[in-house]
Amino acid sequence: MQTPLDHNGWLLFCMVPQQALVSDFAGITRLRHAQIISIMLIITLSSLLMIGMLMAEVDMKGVCRSWKSWLVVGGRLVLYPLLLTLCFALSGVTRMFPWAKGVLLVTSLAACAPIAVSVTQMADISGLDSKKASALNVLSVILCIVTMPAMIAVYQLIC
Repeated sequence: MQTPLDHNGWLLFCMVPQQALVSDFAGITRLRHAQIISIMLIITLSSLLMIGMLMAEVDMKGVCRSWKSWLVVGGRLVLYPLLLTLCFALSGVTRMFPWAKGVLLVTSLAACAPIAVSVTQMADISGLDSKKASALNVLSVILCIVTMPAMIAVYQLIC
């Protein structure tokens, strides 16, 4: 008979709690899944509400005329994901570990995502220019419709 310490060389730290919950483990898993989904929906809906409120207040003509806005958003949506993809390709991690390609794809998706709503909130709390932060947020949300698929295509070609 194997002990938990001998099983495939792994230490099974959760052996005791798992045995204690065997009777209703499926029910607990369903409950946690429902709670996680509820939290995700609340976060998503509040984020979309914030982006909508920001879009209503932003002067898009002024944002589009500023070359600094384009530089910041271009760096965030194009340059940063390209550098990350280049690092992945040069490291050769996807050739050494074929399963890593999917994991790194998720990382690339996070890298080419638009500027978060929390940036505007933090700028407002800190007393900085929250209008400028919200303008950059709106511009990045609009442009990520084009840049996200393009960056993922580049990742899939290179890695």
